[in-house]
Amino acid sequence: MKNIKKKSYDKEILKNISLVIFSILLAIYMIEIVYSLYNMSSYKHKKWAKYKRSKYEIYMDYKNSGKDVVVSIYPFSFVSTINDEDEIYPLSGISNKLTIFCNESGYWSTYQSDRYGFNNPNEQWDKLHFDFVLVGDSFTLGACVREKDTIAGQLRNNSEVLNLG
Repeated sequence: MKNIKKKSYDKEILKNISLVIFSILLAIYMIEIVYSLYNMSSYKHKKWAKYKRSKYEIYMDYKNSGKDVVVSIYPFSFVSTINDEDEIYPLSGISNKLTIFCNESGYWSTYQSDRYGFNNPNEQWDKLHFDFVLVGDSFTLGACVREKDTIAGQLRNNSEVLNLG
């Protein structure tokens, strides 16, 4: 008799645990569905519509206001499908220009390039000593963020930094 009660008690516990797990999973999926519907809602579209301007529109706004501005050029634009050993690839952008880079955070990031086309203050090249020389890709350059939020911008608060990203 005790054995039968124990088996039915174990089955009851297993059924309750299964019900709790199923309820939790169902709730998580319901939250995911609501979140997905919110992301596709017209409210969010209207909220972010002012940031959906193209790089060309931003460029023309700067040009019409009289600023000397260029659009960033990505390195893969220079890689051809034909393997030519005599090709030269640029390592930086256009020098001494306001450069429009990208929009991933709701604003178009721009930077004023130095005399060699990197994202540094122009007078940085006049210094004889640097605490850090940063070499890298778009992460080092500070793609899509404001200058103060880049790695170089954070390090410049306390040290001399040359950014060759």
